[in-house]
Amino acid sequence: MFSRVDATTAAVSRPATQRLATPVLLLLLATTALAYWPGLHGLFTFDDAANLIDNNAWQAHELSWRAAWQAMWSGNAGPLRRPIAMLSFWANLMTTGMDPYYFKLTNLVIHGGNGLLVYALLRQLAPDCGPGQDNRRLALLTAGLFLLHPLQLTSVLYVVQRMTSLSATFVLAGLLGYARLRSRWASTPGWGIALRSLAVLAVATMLAALTKESGVLAVPLALVLDMTLLMGSADRRLWLVYGPLLVLPGLWLLNYLLHHGQEVMQGYAWRGVPMVAHWLSEARVLWLYIGLIFWPSQGAMGLYHDDFAPSSGLLHPFSTLIAAAGWMLVVAAGWLLRRKMPWCSCAVLWFMAGHSMEALLNLELMHEHRNYIPILGPIMAAAALLSPAGSNGRLRLGTGLAALALLGGLLLATAARAAVWGQGIVWGLTEAAHHPRSARAHLQAAMSAMLAARRLHRDHQDQAAAMLYANAHEHLLQARSLDNQAVVADFGLLLLAGLQHQTTPPEQLGALRQRLATGPVHISLSAVLMRLVEWQQQGLTRLPHAEVIGLFEAALANPRTPAQVRGMANALLGKYYAVMLHDGQKALHYTIAATRADPGAYQHQLSLASMALQLGDTEMTRQALRRAAELDPLHRGAVRRRELLEALQAVERSRRQPQNRKSS
Repeated sequence: MFSRVDATTAAVSRPATQRLATPVLLLLLATTALAYWPGLHGLFTFDDAANLIDNNAWQAHELSWRAAWQAMWSGNAGPLRRPIAMLSFWANLMTTGMDPYYFKLTNLVIHGGNGLLVYALLRQLAPDCGPGQDNRRLALLTAGLFLLHPLQLTSVLYVVQRMTSLSATFVLAGLLGYARLRSRWASTPGWGIALRSLAVLAVATMLAALTKESGVLAVPLALVLDMTLLMGSADRRLWLVYGPLLVLPGLWLLNYLLHHGQEVMQGYAWRGVPMVAHWLSEARVLWLYIGLIFWPSQGAMGLYHDDFAPSSGLLHPFSTLIAAAGWMLVVAAGWLLRRKMPWCSCAVLWFMAGHSMEALLNLELMHEHRNYIPILGPIMAAAALLSPAGSNGRLRLGTGLAALALLGGLLLATAARAAVWGQGIVWGLTEAAHHPRSARAHLQAAMSAMLAARRLHRDHQDQAAAMLYANAHEHLLQARSLDNQAVVADFGLLLLAGLQHQTTPPEQLGALRQRLATGPVHISLSAVLMRLVEWQQQGLTRLPHAEVIGLFEAALANPRTPAQVRGMANALLGKYYAVMLHDGQKALHYTIAATRADPGAYQHQLSLASMALQLGDTEMTRQALRRAAELDPLHRGAVRRRELLEALQAVERSRRQPQNRKSS
């Protein structure tokens, strides 16, 4: 293992970077902001809809503790609901509204702060690099690579992935505090410092996990540092730190699986990749990530990677076996070399620990933002190679120029990618061009083209609009052919026909009804049904009411439709009857059906309370509000519930007043 630099040697051989550290850090932050700035003008996209746009619970515009609490627990992603991330989104909403520019700007500030934490962490760890090592250069270069690498872009410009970057803030801060305490461990041993280390790591892990569940990886990442760079001060007191931090989350996970195991397995079924096949596929995915880290090709990167073909077995494809064997060899080498080559060992084990959670769970196979923390492993190793020990002037100059060239190349790549992300239609078409086998990329291209065509149509540029509508049609057909389970493309075709003032052919509607009634139920069904209701309300689609109702009834007739989707479909159909057909009794019927289909959803009870109040049934309103409160222990619907209760009390007062006047 490399030995620690003593204070005397460090004082004698102060490198030039010690004087320039602060200006260089400021320059890195400025160039990062410059690279990302064009991308801040982009739109919300993909999961931003489910987590933010369609999630009314966090959009309480009331500035109060009640609204803040409701926003915190309004998340619908992850078992912990990610309250800290949701609170940060609410803070954006209250200060700047729903403008995506400011959400992305906040993400950029978080990313810059994380770059500073990376620098501080590497400064704390870098003394273990060895005598004569340019520690600040290593830390600055690592921070620069972290800030400017284009693979980090989706954690900044994809709004909802603030969950990833903000969780990383707590992880990095916790590891920094832990590393500082561990540096004092050898000189001041005792149970006190062990308890302080436990407290720092525990608090950081809790805050990180409440931002995004992957924050629990702070513990295995700290363990990686202990096994590699911090080995010199290990003693038995470490069990006081890692015992509770490994056992307690493990017990929670076991309890969660016991109570929600069926949901976990259903997640694999929904995504169409069995559990073992998922794990085998991830071996190949991790090598793809390594390729993107060391060769970030614009054509290979993208928001959507559903064009990745999963493995169906260890030999199908044969690259699965090679990938799995390769990782076994790499991890074994990293473990065996942890004393002689601690930085290389740390790089390997850090990367694997950083992916250990999301690679095993029933999530989608590949997303670039999952590398936000794991990327530190490979780039730390690269930075160590470009920050050589010794005073050889030519070597230092050569590696310095190589480092500058590397940073410059990453800056240009990130700036080019951000510029594309800032232009809706260009970005959508680029995603489809780079990933022609991705159904989602084609859907994004179609939606971007339709949005641009509507703008051109309003500006009376009808010929250009018609060309974009034709382009959207082609992308929708491509999406439907690539993903024959989802019906998103079919609903997109309904929207396209409405925008062009065309009538959807009866046979097309019949085929869609058949797929909804008998085909597999995709997780996107609730979202597209919600969009259909919105389109009809806004006049974007002009389907006959009977056809819309027929689509809903087909989905409800499908025996494969799960309870949550069935409840949402009933609730949406009730809303459609109320808003579009002004049929209160039918609306009430389907809203009651929603509460029965998904009896654990407090939102349906609130919808029932609202519907019953409009019909004048105060007793049903009160019962629904009481049931909603029982189903909502975290008070996620507190603001809406209070509004309905106040409206109910106003109705009851107005009914009593005529009686009081009559009696007087």
